[in-house]
Amino acid sequence: MTGFEPNYTVLSFLALKQFAYLPAILALAVLRAIAAEGPSRAWAAAAGLLSCAGIFALFGPAVLGLWSGPVHAASSKLARAGGGMVVLLAATAPLGLSGLARGMRWRWIDWAHGLLVLALLLLWLLTR
Repeated sequence: MTGFEPNYTVLSFLALKQFAYLPAILALAVLRAIAAEGPSRAWAAAAGLLSCAGIFALFGPAVLGLWSGPVHAASSKLARAGGGMVVLLAATAPLGLSGLARGMRWRWIDWAHGLLVLALLLLWLLTR
């Protein structure tokens, strides 16, 4: 055993935080927006829009080749806020509210969302 072996908890947290969490929230939000009605649909749409904004903040400037300038600076600052957790939790809050609002359907989305949030927070606590 060498000192250079990876810590799988940290790697799992980084993989979830950087690559899987926001796309999963986006998918769940789209499904909820399709199935729900009224206020629940509006909250799901808000979660979808915030997920898209977060995905752009993480990957947009690099995809567009913007390595400097105001767009890169603003998205980098947003993506790093709160250790990268602010964007994730801002996107997850409206999805949680959509499960409480009138017109909600497909309760399994709330269970999947809850497990996703639990995994994120548990890995975050384990890496601190």
